[in-house]
Amino acid sequence: MIWPTLIVDNFLNDPIKVKEFALKQSYSPDKEGRWPGERSDYLHILNRNLFDSITVKIMSLMYPYEISYGNMQWGALCSFQKIKPQISNLGWAHHDAGNEFTAIIYLSSHLNCGTSVCEPKDFYNKNDMHTEKKKQMFLNNDKKMIPFQKEVNNCFTDTINISSRFNRLVLFDSSNYHRANQFEEKNITEDRLTLICFFTDIRNNKGNTLTPIPSSRRTIV
Repeated sequence: MIWPTLIVDNFLNDPIKVKEFALKQSYSPDKEGRWPGERSDYLHILNRNLFDSITVKIMSLMYPYEISYGNMQWGALCSFQKIKPQISNLGWAHHDAGNEFTAIIYLSSHLNCGTSVCEPKDFYNKNDMHTEKKKQMFLNNDKKMIPFQKEVNNCFTDTINISSRFNRLVLFDSSNYHRANQFEEKNITEDRLTLICFFTDIRNNKGNTLTPIPSSRRTIV
């Protein structure tokens, strides 16, 4: 793991306006069942100015001087995600392969629908175990898949548990295993709403890759 885990409260300057914008968008599920709920189109398509301001602010958490002098470039994909109550009220442990770090901004009124960062209990990679079962759960709301989800999650130990406080940002290395704590909460009727961003290819203007520590130290167990 080479990127730090960060938690920043009151991240957006006008979170209510961003939430209102998110709720006006169209959403669709993933046709392959890779994740629960529905996501919007990419934010850079919906509102380029909002995309730029949010991603620059996220990058400035780790590279404030480089950002201020315009000495950086990166790739990012951001989407709003809505998740209604699911057949299982637990997320499925996974990591976001192919990305450098992941950032999530909580935009609904839930407090207990945050994210847990976790690690395997042994040295075997559990990310691909029961992948097809996970797809069936997300695509078909198949209750028969719940025991397989529990089997996967039981292979991990939570190391950080983050509450879903409104307008809180959490950032973590995409190679970290993680899962949603839950998708619904008593007396709250709205969907779990987040803005999720995946960052890749972080470089300075000379084309050199930027990481907090040497990328050779990254390991995915």
